[in-house]
Amino acid sequence: MPVAIHFLLNPLEGRVDEPPDYLKQNTQLLHFERLQNHEFDSQQMANFSRRLTNVENNLQRVTTDLQGLKDNVLVIMKVNIIMVRTRTSLYPVDVLRRQIHIRK
Repeated sequence: MPVAIHFLLNPLEGRVDEPPDYLKQNTQLLHFERLQNHEFDSQQMANFSRRLTNVENNLQRVTTDLQGLKDNVLVIMKVNIIMVRTRTSLYPVDVLRRQIHIRK
């Protein structure tokens, strides 16, 4: 028998007796996509959490710096008031009064 006729008469090699189960394949693909999306969402949330922690830490540093600045300004104002009261200032008393808004 020629090869072409033999090929046509013999059943195809590798043929599946049952048709493919597209519903099962789609279900498996959807499940895999859900897992990927969940992993991606988890990574995004972890990244967002790290960024939020960094922002909170930076905000705490700024708050600490501002508190230190406020404390320094208060000390300078107290020193200026003492200098005005004792008249040991290098600046004229009237200029200092305008700067710190005090009256006699």
